[in-house]
Amino acid sequence: MSGTPSSQPSVRDPDLSSQQSNSAQIITESGQTVQQPVDNDFAFFQNFKEYVRVITDNEREEVKKFKAAQELSEHLEFIVQNSYYKDFLAYLLDEFLRFIEAGEPIYHENSKAQIRKLVLEIIHRLPRNSDLEPHARKIQSIMFRLVEKENEDCAQVCLRTIHEIHKAFKPANTQEAQDVSTEIRAFLQFVNVSFHNLQTTMTSVLVNENAPSQGPGQREPRSIPKATQSLKVLADLPLQVVFFYQAFQSKIEEDVSKLIRIMINNTLTLHPEPAIKNHEHFVQESFVDFIMVQIKTISFLAFMLKHRPYHEIIEQDSVNFIKGLIACFRWCPAEAPHLRREVIVACRHLVSANQPETLSFRFKMVGFMDELLDESVLIGTGWTNKEGSRTLAYSTLADLIHQVTAADFC
Repeated sequence: MSGTPSSQPSVRDPDLSSQQSNSAQIITESGQTVQQPVDNDFAFFQNFKEYVRVITDNEREEVKKFKAAQELSEHLEFIVQNSYYKDFLAYLLDEFLRFIEAGEPIYHENSKAQIRKLVLEIIHRLPRNSDLEPHARKIQSIMFRLVEKENEDCAQVCLRTIHEIHKAFKPANTQEAQDVSTEIRAFLQFVNVSFHNLQTTMTSVLVNENAPSQGPGQREPRSIPKATQSLKVLADLPLQVVFFYQAFQSKIEEDVSKLIRIMINNTLTLHPEPAIKNHEHFVQESFVDFIMVQIKTISFLAFMLKHRPYHEIIEQDSVNFIKGLIACFRWCPAEAPHLRREVIVACRHLVSANQPETLSFRFKMVGFMDELLDESVLIGTGWTNKEGSRTLAYSTLADLIHQVTAADFC
């Protein structure tokens, strides 16, 4: 769709060398220089092309690069309506992907880190349409490589981009499908290692002994953890695995089996020692993130329990699984009622997994009924927990008892 002067925004110029103009100098065959009108869409396109140059130019001042990135981000919805958008998209992706790959991850908050994140967010926000399709595989491949080394903020953007690209564009042929499955298996290795190292990650983030001392008016740059040491990134990974499992089940079955064992025996059995929880530099916000990782793990396992290849694996470690579930109820922070509700929903999925093969799992849950019926464990403390979760929690337990009792009489 072609823009008009009235429909396009006015663009502030961050001291750029190229300016929007309504005419251009054209040299004719006879050598004469004449002024020729330039359509507004083309001028608009050229102006934002210059913004891309500024952002990716390592010689430019960081302030100007950041301002250009902000302008580009703010006006993206107008850019995609431009009649020259397809050409601009190819140019933008070539420059931005080169810029991202050539740059190094940054693990403390500053203008460079903000620019890098803005560039990744712009790529993520690009419409998933036929214009983007020729570039989709390249974008996805680069995002897979970036996830493992980026900081927490950028890695989360990369994961969202991978998800959206894969959802919108299926592999075009057998070779492309093979390439994607190879990348997914490499990604699952990263997921396995991240969950395997959770104890080390937990210990390092729950106690912050290096909190910077700040004087009046001083503000130390925020440290941004690496993706492999980030609880927020770890909490995002199970959903990604579910998504890839649905598309590439036969190719990643072995990797998922390994991950399930790690999750049950390395993730759900973890809990901070009293010495950590009572430490003067204990970080409650990170503890909430840690519980979120465990809850997302339970939701993932509840989903996989419904799939035949994993019944036996989960059944072998079902006692640890159930103990981990109860620990999440017990330690779920009162100030995060949404987490308790998510645990209850995951528990309901476990109860509703009514295949005959999962019946023994539900019988084992009944063995922990005394703890599940303890209101301080199941509902927790706080008015919001009690009012918002009571009905769902007790109806879930009622369903569990009904199913087990009905099976006992069959």
